[in-house]
Amino acid sequence: MLVEWLREYWSITVRTKPFAEVNAEKWLLLCPMPSGQFAFSPCLRFHRTYIVLAAFVAQGALGVLYAMAVLADPFTDFFFSKDAAHDDGHKLLLVGGAFFALAVATVGPALERHGPRWSMTLGSIAITVGFVLMQIALSTKAWFLMYFGTVFAAGGFGYVCLTSMATCQKWSPDLRGTASGICILGFGLGQAFYTYILNTIKSSFAAPLDVVFWLLLAILLPQLAFCTMVLRTPPPSFVVNGHDMHAIPIDRAPNADLVQDEYLKVGMTLVNFNVVDRSHASTQAATTAMEGTERHYYEQVKALSLVQCIFSTDFICLCVAFAANSTIGLVFVEIASPNNGTDPSIDLFDVSESVADRLIVVGSIVGFAGRLLVPAFSDVIIRVFYANPAFARKVVFVGLLAVQVISLPIFVANFDSYTSFQGLIYTVKFCSGGGGALIACFLTDMYGVYNMGTMYGLILTSWSVGLIFVGALFTDVLGTQQLNGYWILSIVGLVLMVFVRTVSMDRFYHGYQFSMCGRILVQIPFRSHNKQWRKTTTDQDVVMLTPNRGSFFMWNSDSERSGHDIRDI
Repeated sequence: MLVEWLREYWSITVRTKPFAEVNAEKWLLLCPMPSGQFAFSPCLRFHRTYIVLAAFVAQGALGVLYAMAVLADPFTDFFFSKDAAHDDGHKLLLVGGAFFALAVATVGPALERHGPRWSMTLGSIAITVGFVLMQIALSTKAWFLMYFGTVFAAGGFGYVCLTSMATCQKWSPDLRGTASGICILGFGLGQAFYTYILNTIKSSFAAPLDVVFWLLLAILLPQLAFCTMVLRTPPPSFVVNGHDMHAIPIDRAPNADLVQDEYLKVGMTLVNFNVVDRSHASTQAATTAMEGTERHYYEQVKALSLVQCIFSTDFICLCVAFAANSTIGLVFVEIASPNNGTDPSIDLFDVSESVADRLIVVGSIVGFAGRLLVPAFSDVIIRVFYANPAFARKVVFVGLLAVQVISLPIFVANFDSYTSFQGLIYTVKFCSGGGGALIACFLTDMYGVYNMGTMYGLILTSWSVGLIFVGALFTDVLGTQQLNGYWILSIVGLVLMVFVRTVSMDRFYHGYQFSMCGRILVQIPFRSHNKQWRKTTTDQDVVMLTPNRGSFFMWNSDSERSGHDIRDI
């Protein structure tokens, strides 16, 4: 029973939108009502720009979770005597991080089944319950309630995180990198904003812990309510710049000779042999079969199978590479939030506090720039060079890791120089921020819009585990030993990125295949009772692997339910 439930849960089934919902979603503000009806305000038409804005606001709300580090020591001092050897405030943050990671890792399939409005509602309720419990805990000095509140709030923020990013990617097939960058920029700005808010509360109230969560809810709830009303999935008729939400051109069915890796958007799907096979009774029959069939096929094939995505070697390599890219951001964390209360830049270089603060401010700005510019640059590469999208993201990501591999030894050799130290801080902030923003659109191009949410949640979980592991490994004050460790990790990530396959011929081979420069280097076929390859003399350059249900693809869709048939080979 449990195995069947897990198998059912970890598959993507997209619900059919009723007409009332599609009609109501033409307007910006709407609210579900009983009996499947929707109340809406016909004063402002919906536009996909509002989705990006709502995702930006929702990601900004996540900043509360990380800004809570400001309250770690006050929590410890409030519940325990100041002279006792307690660090429970920081342990509380670790618990919150763990349940946030658990939520983003597991909520993806449910999000796709029920839609963003459902998950945003649950997330908002969980955040509210969590903050209320934590405020009650502060009023009654019941420490155990702090843990319950943290679990609820962190889980709710996980829902909000995944919902906002996954929904934004569905509406931006033409500018996925830019949309991803705006979302992650919102998260960074939100963290800075709520850190400022919490510091202001601490300095403005005689007993700040008596009101802190009430004030946070007063700011958060309008944000979350706005995002819940605005966030929605695209309608079945959604088209932008000639592409549907899967980034597939819909205005024309291609000639079979043009069905190549670049056109298929890097493994969004395989080639349907029934579409491109020219061995039919007549050329006229073949032409008739092709007209419109590609559009129908792409409506059916929503995404790769979730299990295939999760256990692919590409994803495993990408997880390690992302950890290598993001963990160098701990260098900045050590100067922005030092554990021992002493800024390493002051301790190591004897600079004034104002100079050290300026380094943090400029470093933060550089990080914000990286979050926005790096994924946007990958969009430029795709548009200017007509590049394979996943390959373009891979090139940019490899570039970030290469910058780390080249620059870190230089900074180690000149670690005694404050100018070199400034360069180190700016480099790690730009690279880690850019990589964090790039990974969302990279995963979308690799695994499709329906699987992206789950894959993004899993890679964030691996990133969290990596941060904890690296943070525990390097407990000393920032120095050359840490930088050498980050350098080795960057090399490992750079090497593994070579094995992240972005070519359909490799990714969809029935087995494992790895090629470089058009030459197959590794080919390990898997056994199969079904005939997996069929070629004719006119289709020598086309991959023609049709999947079985439950293997590479999930074929549940509106058109399938309506009676359309897709024939397996």
